[in-house]
Amino acid sequence: MMDILYNVFIFPIEQIIGLCYVFAFRIFKDPALSILGVSFAISVLLLPFYFMAEKYQLAEQEIKKKLKPVVDNIKAVFSGNERFMRTAIYYRQNGYHPIYALRSSFSLFIQIPFFIAAYHYLANLEVIHNVSFGPIADLAKPDSLLTIRGFTINILPIAMALINCVSAAVYAKGFAAKDKFQLYGIAAIFLLLLYNSPSGLVIYWTCNNIFSLCKNVIQKTKYPKRFVHVLISVACLLLVVFVLFFHEGMFMKRIFIAVIFTCIPLFPFVFKILSTRIKQVFRKQDNNNYTDIFILSLLTIRGFTINILPIAMALINCVSAAVYAKGFAA
Repeated sequence: MMDILYNVFIFPIEQIIGLCYVFAFRIFKDPALSILGVSFAISVLLLPFYFMAEKYQLAEQEIKKKLKPVVDNIKAVFSGNERFMRTAIYYRQNGYHPIYALRSSFSLFIQIPFFIAAYHYLANLEVIHNVSFGPIADLAKPDSLLTIRGFTINILPIAMALINCVSAAVYAKGFAAKDKFQLYGIAAIFLLLLYNSPSGLVIYWTCNNIFSLCKNVIQKTKYPKRFVHVLISVACLLLVVFVLFFHEGMFMKRIFIAVIFTCIPLFPFVFKILSTRIKQVFRKQDNNNYTDIFILSLLTIRGFTINILPIAMALINCVSAAVYAKGFAA
């Protein structure tokens, strides 16, 4: 069962992390900087999911705030099964189910598979063994930066937990005490899980927490998505400058990487154009524009139906065969 869960949920994410690491290593030629690059890349890839989680969490907060007065009155007046039944009826009348409270933990559910995949990948990454990074002697071992009377203290996990707590404090401003306690509890859990972990993994997760802190601060601004887009664009511009003018490698590969980083800031505009176009198509159909339906209906004449997908598949196969067999004998 565990193998099935790993192959379905963790293995694809681990492959994405591995691809990001290889890509970053080819740019920076340094294992530690590559880990930082992986952290940045994964954080950027998860941004849409974090914004979605933010939306669900805010919706959950609004619903709880709306239902709280009546629920508090029920709890004050009734007890036992009667309290449970009246609360359940009130929730049902307002279209709410207690299981919806899990929406507030959506961001945690996003992090868990990526955490497991990163742990499995970085813990088995041979290239970081015996590699130092600043005061850290070995990225494959706990940092052991502080020793007091023979007792070793790992500083990186503590710093990670503090950053996580600051991020939670910024994010949970105005939340109920229960929700704040949940966020601080998550920070404590990650501290315990990663305290004796390889420092490379702790650096990766610490960078994720720093990125999350920046994201939470940006969320409090007037135009958070625009601000994030500007930051990503600046980061991509700096990477393009580094690849073109400072990186030592094949010229064509550097051009290819620079083109990729140049295109990343354009994705939101492309998505917006495609989204607008799709909405226009559906709007035309809603306005009784049956041009598309008429064209498709021409493919059915006198009861003879033409299947388009097999024909399209055959055409694609023919093109593929023509490209592959170019120069072959007849």
